[in-house]
Amino acid sequence: MATLSVKLLEELVTCNICLNQYDEGIRKPKFLQCSHTICLECFQAIRNRYTIACPFCRTSTSNGHIYEIEWILPTNQYALDILRLMRTALKVEEDNQFIAALAMRYCREMEEALDEESVLDQEQEQEQVTAKTDSCDTSNSETFDQELKYWNL
Repeated sequence: MATLSVKLLEELVTCNICLNQYDEGIRKPKFLQCSHTICLECFQAIRNRYTIACPFCRTSTSNGHIYEIEWILPTNQYALDILRLMRTALKVEEDNQFIAALAMRYCREMEEALDEESVLDQEQEQEQVTAKTDSCDTSNSETFDQELKYWNL
């Protein structure tokens, strides 16, 4: 379901003629009179002097048959807003992935440090046991067994 939504959003921010994403510059999304949207670059490439036929529905858009007058088409702000939101969401997702990677690294480092500490603790315990068993009188096996039980060995 999420993939469908992402694809739909990508279609809304992409010129269906050149298949490039809209932007604030030469690929600014422009509404034709029929409400279809194309980028400014494609508009400039397919327009005639006074008219443009919509590449999707063939509706004619005119500038009033005045050659000297500049074409004034409204910008599709909705497409630009969606594009900004998508970029923000992508940035947030990248930040979250970075934070998760840092957390995993920290956890691994802590785990390694604890493992090293545990090994040192085990070595120290083993040295203590060895010292204690060396000091035990092993001639009396009953006392020796009691000592081992006492030290949980």
